[in-house]
Amino acid sequence: MQTNPVKQNIKSFIAVFAAGMMSIFVFNIVKLWAPLRERVGGTNLAQYALVCCVFMITYLAAYAILQCRIFDREKVLNMLSGICCVSVVPFMYIFWRFDTKVAYSSADTFLWHMYPTVIVLGILIAIALLYGTIATHLKMEERKEKCCFGLYYALIIASSGFLNHFPEYLSVDYYHGSAVFNSIYNVMQGVPYGEITNSVYGNYAILLALPLKLFGKGEYIALSGIMSLLTMLCVGMCIYAIHNLIERKDIRVLCTAALLWNLVFLKRNYWQRYPMRVLWPTVLIAWMVFLNRHVNHAASRRYKYYAGTWLILVLSIVWNKESGIVCLIGYLVYTVSRGIVGVYAKENIRMRDIVCECFVMITSLPAAYMAVGLYNLAVSGTWITWQVFLFPLFSKKYMIGSLELSLWPGIWTWMAVVILFLGMVVRLGIRILRRELYDSKTCIYAAVAVIGLGLMTYFMNRAAYGNLTICYYEAIICMGGLFELMKQDDYGRMVSTTMRTLQALVLIALIIGEILHFGDALYTRTGYENWEILALRDQIREDVQEDTYAFGIDIPELYSILGWKTRSYTTDWADASITGDAIPNKLYSDLEYEDTIITSQKTLERRKEVAEYVYDRYRIEKTYTLNENVEFYLMKRK
Repeated sequence: MQTNPVKQNIKSFIAVFAAGMMSIFVFNIVKLWAPLRERVGGTNLAQYALVCCVFMITYLAAYAILQCRIFDREKVLNMLSGICCVSVVPFMYIFWRFDTKVAYSSADTFLWHMYPTVIVLGILIAIALLYGTIATHLKMEERKEKCCFGLYYALIIASSGFLNHFPEYLSVDYYHGSAVFNSIYNVMQGVPYGEITNSVYGNYAILLALPLKLFGKGEYIALSGIMSLLTMLCVGMCIYAIHNLIERKDIRVLCTAALLWNLVFLKRNYWQRYPMRVLWPTVLIAWMVFLNRHVNHAASRRYKYYAGTWLILVLSIVWNKESGIVCLIGYLVYTVSRGIVGVYAKENIRMRDIVCECFVMITSLPAAYMAVGLYNLAVSGTWITWQVFLFPLFSKKYMIGSLELSLWPGIWTWMAVVILFLGMVVRLGIRILRRELYDSKTCIYAAVAVIGLGLMTYFMNRAAYGNLTICYYEAIICMGGLFELMKQDDYGRMVSTTMRTLQALVLIALIIGEILHFGDALYTRTGYENWEILALRDQIREDVQEDTYAFGIDIPELYSILGWKTRSYTTDWADASITGDAIPNKLYSDLEYEDTIITSQKTLERRKEVAEYVYDRYRIEKTYTLNENVEFYLMKRK
């Protein structure tokens, strides 16, 4: 019997809602019932995996039940979809209000949380109606329209670079900025990777050291410029994907403007998240969109494009293991589902070809391992082990140690994001199971959602406010896609109207929020002068012999300005605890032969046992102050 596609889509929507509610319910039961929590696992990642599994199982069960004949009746189906649509609204309100109760950097100070929700909602609806009216009646010549979109995109991209530009990051976030630069400094000095010289954030330094050396003279101040350019690249890749995936021009405008929200609220550099962990996922997403638009997947010449994909995956894994492996999984989802589309459409694609391509793409992981190993050999190091290469993914202190912040019982914004991503995935899965011909864009949206789910593990491991934005770009792309997918012809008036209205209000809320706080963002990023660090550099050159032994937080930055070698190359001191006692033991061994050393105030404050050892053997000869947060000590042996 032939099925009605509109009814099937409405059933799928109901099943997604039911699965989302069940996953939220089970998560809270696990959090509140200690015996069950112990069986599931006390870690955030285990509970996150449980939420995803419960969603999938509930979705399949609900969708199977909805295939009963009684649910084919229009009245019954309309009643169920109506209940779901009405129920979505209060849940969205709860997500909104609980946004202020998360750990670290609370959102209480955001203007839309400081005023009554009724007033805020009224303003949003008024703006949405005004925007919709203008978008509907605004007509423009094609040439002028392209010019306007080009200028608009350029403005967004340029703004993103400025918003992530923190030249004097030692005054803003000396821990995270120093951690990033430390590994780049090591590579610029030709230090091989090993047990105590690994970077917590990946081997990105292999790709960044040469540009920093050539264009920034190896000085740390140039790092901010490089990070700004990479941020612009991330946003540019997202804009390319949005422009080519979303046909509605007004939704393109909203999604593109919303891309800046996560950057406007940055009060300090946090490059480990932006752009480092989001760079290659956005590049891969844009590349998948390019392949979908320009590559004939049935043609023999497609293999040269697949070589480009393989290279992107290798570089993404070399850059950062976590996001690189997520990219690999996301592309496998795309290539398998896109291959099945070709099989259904009789595009002369064989399952053997799909399996072969997946195997080739999986080799990107050992290829990345070999690339880092070859770097080690090139700088006279030893061949690395897999444990060194995958550091710190399997370090217990990194995954479930002091960095972990527990998830909280309740209804939280991250749950809405998980449901959004999983909804995109199951939409593709159910169409494959029903052996339907479907738009290849569905494959891209599912791959984007899988990438978002993978990146979200970063938030799950450390559930601090702001870390959820690591999958923000993927969420914006999926929201824009959801707006277009929820067409009246496919989902009926009630479902499409409700979901489109909610998506539009969320996007407009994000944009209004970033506009309201844009002035503060501009203020915090102006007024920088680098004369202070240069004056301090000249003073140290007069007082200290070149290449004096130095160690600790902010030391690589100081020595990059001096053009000296620290001779104490290790993993950054902000994360040195992950390696256990290996780094302090190396330091103690080195100091047996040093009469003069340079270290920093933050190093001694952070590592008390190191401070005791140093103060027991050395006295402070002179203090060099950069600002209230950063002081350097010249120390002489007693």
